[in-house]
Amino acid sequence: MKISRKNFLCSLLGLAGSGFCLRYPAWPAGKSGVLIRKDLGKTGLRVTALGLGATRTLEPALIRAAVDQGINFIDTGRSYMRGKNEEMLGRALRGKRRQVVIQSRFHLPDAISGAGAARQVAAPSSAAMRADMERDLNESLKALQTDCVDVMLLHGIEAETALDNETVLDFFIKAKSAGKIRACGFSAHRNHVALLEKAVRSGFFEVALLPFNPFGRFRHSIGGWPAAWDQQRLVKAMVQAHAAGIGIVAMKTCSAGPYARRAGDAPSLAGAVRWVTDHPCIASAVPAMANFTQLDEHLAMHRA
Repeated sequence: MKISRKNFLCSLLGLAGSGFCLRYPAWPAGKSGVLIRKDLGKTGLRVTALGLGATRTLEPALIRAAVDQGINFIDTGRSYMRGKNEEMLGRALRGKRRQVVIQSRFHLPDAISGAGAARQVAAPSSAAMRADMERDLNESLKALQTDCVDVMLLHGIEAETALDNETVLDFFIKAKSAGKIRACGFSAHRNHVALLEKAVRSGFFEVALLPFNPFGRFRHSIGGWPAAWDQQRLVKAMVQAHAAGIGIVAMKTCSAGPYARRAGDAPSLAGAVRWVTDHPCIASAVPAMANFTQLDEHLAMHRA
């Protein structure tokens, strides 16, 4: 069997253990500083290794500047700013829709996602849940001013059972068949290692949006709650997911603080993100950017 350079290096990454981050060769920038693009798993989509988390801005000019500078992957969600974030993107991307890959997400009921397990909330009926998902998808399409969301995710999953819920799977199958989405996946802030392992076994979901940074932990910037994970186990799961064709997108890349990617560099948030995107098993990272200074810093690091 012929093994590509990318898969070979990913295998080394999985074997390197806890010290992999310092020994792993950097993934190079494109020629003349052009942002490199990678396959988003087996979705058929190619995305810039540096994506744009648009969830903390309502400034269309920032989005247009990012696209004009070469970023082609933008992350949003139905719940951000009560739908206003998607609406802003819809306005910002007029005339540019063909240049970008849009990723959005919607929440499942807590009883299904696992977020409300401690409260023992009642699960809705299958019909009610399907109606809610269809409403959220249609509202996203309208807000984004598009007839197809490239990647639609389940937002903030914690329970592994959510990934084999028949109503959810059937909804995504029909949404893809109708041409309303191109790929489906999930995001998770907690229990994401086990969820990724489950996704590899099930083979259904095509994209996973997961926390990953040099420190193996983060503190949520809004909620203030902490999270941590077994970095070695996560890397092993990512290697397996990458081999299985799951596109891995990293979030919370800056949420544990600045990082010096190379000896002699000053620690920076942009350095932490570049540490993440240096790993070929990561298709893209989507740090939230709220102003032009942050955009410029991340672009400069990814053209270095």
